[in-house]
Amino acid sequence: MVGRNPDQEAEYFVDYCPVKNITPRYPATFLAHGDYDEDVPYSESEKMRDALAASDVQHELVTIYQGPHGFDRENGGFDHPTNLRVFRRMLTFLATHVGHSTPPSANAPKITPFPHPVGDTPHTTVSN
Repeated sequence: MVGRNPDQEAEYFVDYCPVKNITPRYPATFLAHGDYDEDVPYSESEKMRDALAASDVQHELVTIYQGPHGFDRENGGFDHPTNLRVFRRMLTFLATHVGHSTPPSANAPKITPFPHPVGDTPHTTVSN
């Protein structure tokens, strides 16, 4: 994509933009995004969530409260309880929607639903 200007050749980039290529055949999608991400705006995950919902694609957006870009490595990897909860949530999602994973045990830490979901869209928040 070197040499292309997205402001002048927006159509060229459509094939490379997931949010513009969602159809009802799109695979189940799990999104995890820190709301303090300074590299990729959190609103990009919201747009993806909305596009997935509009096409009736199974999805979940997990918001990491005060999470930066790269939240999983920025705050200690799996030694951090938030990251462990997000990873377990992802495994549960995969087990439910893809079927090739084992859900976490009943002893896994619980995360609570986001208090203000948007419509019927699955949305969860975890604290950092």
